[in-house]
Amino acid sequence: MQKNVEHAKTNNRLSPATVELLIRERSKGKTLRQLGQIFNRSHERIRQVLAKYGPPQVTLLPEERVAAKLRYPGAWLVWLRKEGIIKPIKPGSLWLYSEEQVGQIPALITEARKCASDAVSNAHLATISSVESVASIRENTPTYF
Repeated sequence: MQKNVEHAKTNNRLSPATVELLIRERSKGKTLRQLGQIFNRSHERIRQVLAKYGPPQVTLLPEERVAAKLRYPGAWLVWLRKEGIIKPIKPGSLWLYSEEQVGQIPALITEARKCASDAVSNAHLATISSVESVASIRENTPTYF
């Protein structure tokens, strides 16, 4: 751990290098109190600096709440996840979706349903064409009876 990071003491500010180190150490799991002790600041000041300069907080919703919010069956979200179309995170026992992912789900489901209906149509056309080809073979086959 680098303890010899320059502190810009002017107006009690932290240097950009210190802020980067703060963000990096916090993402590694250090508590606000630990960071405050390392950088000789209060945990509240560390929280304020991270709130101002750190990465934005992302709201995460569990899969059941997403399904209820969008009024889709939960199985559809499971299918999107298992097909690799959408990639929620699973920090514990629940699958969690960001607000951005929740906004994308209706379009993804529409696209998946369209592709599925196209596949069914193509399969139906293939079946029809194979039936037609069998019929044409039967018509063109000479009978010896």
